[in-house]
Amino acid sequence: MKWISLCLFFLFFTLTGNELLAQKKNKKETEQEQEGEQQPEKGKKGKKSEVKKPAPPKPVKKPIPPKPIKRKKGDPIPEDVSISTYYYEMPLDYFPYIKAYMISKNRDDKYAKLKDNQDFRKTFIKTRNAEKGFLELSRSGDIAYTRLQKFISKDSTLNVLIENSQCSASCENDIKLFQKKDREWTDVTDKKFPEFPSDAIYKSLKAQYRIIYKGDDVFNSKGFENKDVLRKAVVYVIIPDERRIIIKEFDQGIELYEITYDKMKDKFRMRKLD
Repeated sequence: MKWISLCLFFLFFTLTGNELLAQKKNKKETEQEQEGEQQPEKGKKGKKSEVKKPAPPKPVKKPIPPKPIKRKKGDPIPEDVSISTYYYEMPLDYFPYIKAYMISKNRDDKYAKLKDNQDFRKTFIKTRNAEKGFLELSRSGDIAYTRLQKFISKDSTLNVLIENSQCSASCENDIKLFQKKDREWTDVTDKKFPEFPSDAIYKSLKAQYRIIYKGDDVFNSKGFENKDVLRKAVVYVIIPDERRIIIKEFDQGIELYEITYDKMKDKFRMRKLD
């Protein structure tokens, strides 16, 4: 009987111990599983996985405005300056007829004593249109005259075109383009003004003379094959108040080309007239 009790006690002790061991083992496995869930992904030790945020949109580049022209302190804006003001400040050499008059008057009249100043130059103003930037200079009875036309680009580049003409039976004619920069005037005719189209004008005049004179005899007698003779037969005329220039043959008044100004590109353009 005693032996049976010992066996039952031993069996109870064994079952209880195994159950405790099983519970301890299960608890350990559960803890390992939980730790495994919290461990970082392979290759990213010590860092927790993070959800990537979408990249912010790239800012749109704003167009860069053109740089304004740098002007010296006190420089006026060309649009606000009268063409007469530029006439008074430009060198006298730009106006050969006015210069020649002053020299001859002082030479022939010992009491004249003319000086190149604003009062003297004002006496030559015949026609003025400040709004259109046009000025015509001449003295009563003179066959010589000078015309000035102001052209201003979008970026306020200032150009003044000067036509000097002396016309009677024939016509002496010259045209120059001047640009003002840093308070200095520069001749930019060769750089910015259209070149004299001698070959095209020769062909156009020949065709026009053939129609007028019913043949080529009169045209051939003019000697226009010589480019210097051809240039003297053709005049550049600044049309008052219209900001355009006409190239025409002087004797017959045949209009050949028109020159206009593109203020957006600061460029003079020439087109053939029909």
